[in-house]
Amino acid sequence: MKLKRFLRTSDGSVSVYLIVIIVPIFLFHAVLIDFVRVKLAERETEAALWAANRSMFSRFDRELQSYGLFGIEGNEEESRQVFQTVLDHNLTASSEDSIFNYLDIRSEPEDSYIRPLFTLANHVVFRQQMLEDMKYQAPIEFTMELLDRFKNSGLTKQLAQAAKFHEHANILEEKIKPWNEALEEAWEAAQDFIDRGKRLHLKYSGTLGELHERADRIGLNTADSVRHSIHEVEEGLEKAEEALDSLQQSADSLGSTIALLLMNPEGNAEAINSLYQSLQSTKISISETQRQISEFLQRKYELEELLKDILAYTALLASSQASLEEDYAGFAEQHERLLEKVENARVLNEELRAEKEKLKSSLDNDSFQGYDVLDKIPVYSLEYFSIYKTESAKSLAQFSWLKEKWQSTVFFIGDDYGEISRQLEKMQELLVRFESEQGEKERERQERMNQLEVSDKEHKQKLGDALKELNSMLGQCGMWGSQDPYTALYQRLEGDSNGNPGLYSKYYQYNSDQPPEMSEVYAADRPDQAIKQAVSFSERISNVLTGIRDEIYMNEYALTKFSYRTAKLEAGKGGVPPASHVPSKPLDHPLADQEAEYILYGMNSCASNYSAAYGEMFVFFMAVHIVEGLMDPKKSVLNIGSPLLLFTVVAAQAAIEAVQDMQKLVKGEAVPVLKKVKSLTVYYKDLLRLFMLLHSNDSKMMSRMQALIELNTGKDLTERTTYLQATTSSTVRIWFMPAAMRLMSDLGLLDCGNKNNRCQITKTAVMSY
Repeated sequence: MKLKRFLRTSDGSVSVYLIVIIVPIFLFHAVLIDFVRVKLAERETEAALWAANRSMFSRFDRELQSYGLFGIEGNEEESRQVFQTVLDHNLTASSEDSIFNYLDIRSEPEDSYIRPLFTLANHVVFRQQMLEDMKYQAPIEFTMELLDRFKNSGLTKQLAQAAKFHEHANILEEKIKPWNEALEEAWEAAQDFIDRGKRLHLKYSGTLGELHERADRIGLNTADSVRHSIHEVEEGLEKAEEALDSLQQSADSLGSTIALLLMNPEGNAEAINSLYQSLQSTKISISETQRQISEFLQRKYELEELLKDILAYTALLASSQASLEEDYAGFAEQHERLLEKVENARVLNEELRAEKEKLKSSLDNDSFQGYDVLDKIPVYSLEYFSIYKTESAKSLAQFSWLKEKWQSTVFFIGDDYGEISRQLEKMQELLVRFESEQGEKERERQERMNQLEVSDKEHKQKLGDALKELNSMLGQCGMWGSQDPYTALYQRLEGDSNGNPGLYSKYYQYNSDQPPEMSEVYAADRPDQAIKQAVSFSERISNVLTGIRDEIYMNEYALTKFSYRTAKLEAGKGGVPPASHVPSKPLDHPLADQEAEYILYGMNSCASNYSAAYGEMFVFFMAVHIVEGLMDPKKSVLNIGSPLLLFTVVAAQAAIEAVQDMQKLVKGEAVPVLKKVKSLTVYYKDLLRLFMLLHSNDSKMMSRMQALIELNTGKDLTERTTYLQATTSSTVRIWFMPAAMRLMSDLGLLDCGNKNNRCQITKTAVMSY
């Protein structure tokens, strides 16, 4: 009833009511229309922005595409022009021919910009594009199969065992060397002891003989009794001389008288005859007196000589007794020095025995047969060292007895002399027996050690000859460090002597604040170094075969897009090398047949990179053949008794076989890795795959690949954008209520700025390949 009455009333209330209702509805629709127009403008601006971005990204470098890489070609200004053109084309602008334009979107170029964020020089981007490309091309199944065959053949475990054997051999060698030196020092000390004993025997044998000879002459005489006898003889001699003088005077007087009487011989005949008889009797007395004097002189001489013998005997006895103390002290000191050397050798002998037994107890059933060499290590028993001590002690004790006996003996005659002489000879016999018995053992040891030294030199010479033959295989690049035809290219890659950085340094430092470090290189030049590298290689390869899928993709990229030593020798379909079908045309690159080697090793010459690759391949084959040699060594080699020399002998033969394998490998032929597993074969490229996994330095390898790409194409990857941010701005006119649009923009309902009383819409898009 009220509604009918309201509708029929004529006081104007209906009109007022309709006005109140219609105005809000009109305002609502006006705001809604502008809101929808702004939203449509936002959507269209965003769509135009993405279309413009796609247009820019469609201008990728066709030459880099052959490497599976995508980067925007041209400079930033060209890209901006394309961007703006496509953007304007996709925006609904007002048209003079159109009566009604629901949207009149106007581009604002001054508020639009493009910001490149990443280029192909960035390693993260470069790696991502490589992986994306190689997911569809890399023969990863083949590589994984190859690695699985390595695992299943037990080679990785055996290589680890070979490295362990070398470690054990070095541990034992560290014991054997000082052990042998200590034994040598002990034997030298023993020889010094024996020589000193022999000199003492010679010295006191001579002294004993002289004392015995003088004692025989002296008898029971003493110096005092001899001096008394000399005095008595001198007195008798004096009396005889006086009597001789008296008789001589008598004879002279008689002679004078007879001479006077002879003046009257006839008258004095009787007197002359009597005086003559007296003269004759006097001469007889003179002769007798002279004889007595001669006897006295002879007796005096004999007594004086006897006195000299007594004095000399006494002095010799005293000096010999005094020297015995000094000589015994020196002999005892020499004996102590010998015992010290022997004890040191014994301790080292026991340490060697303990280390040997420790290693034997740690072995399992799968250990190499080469460990049988442990049983041939000549560790000595304790009896060996006891002989040193007991035999030397006997000689010292014998000399000690001689010293005591000698000092207690006064006359070296009779039983005393005989006993001393016999004991002195017994000491000599002890020394000779000690020298003979122990010397024979020591000569055996020295001969064995000399044989080890000669054998070590001989087999290292064989290994050295194998290395020389390996170095002669470098082909067209010549030997280490020689000039090659690629010098100019390598200077561009690695820099020159004038300090100009190369492309490699450019890309490496683009991604790192640190200068690049030198890569590890297996340079086959010295036998000792080759053995160490083979052992190091064995340790590394046994731990590399896990978590490597992305590494394999990157390595396959290097081996697919770039050249290597045997790329032209590989036979594909129709006898054509597979590399000839690769879009990047690796066989035509200026750094011919060596790019993968450069990527791997980064040396500054063709010869250096080849030598590094050959060296590592040689070390690989050498390590494998060492495993085979240790698994089944010859008995003659086991009898050597030196684990380290056994390893050297096996390594020398392994080096010879490794060179033979290398000769086949560089001709593009497949080479069996193990003699007993013919199915496990590798090509040159396979080993490069393996070595890239071993070195696994993404930064260096990617920097070298980027450098090679710029070298081959002339394209600077720092100017090839792959990731950019584009921002554009457009405006649309507000038909009804601009203030309402600004309010909704402040509330976050719209992206609507104010520019010249138009709604400004700003959109940003980030896009990458």
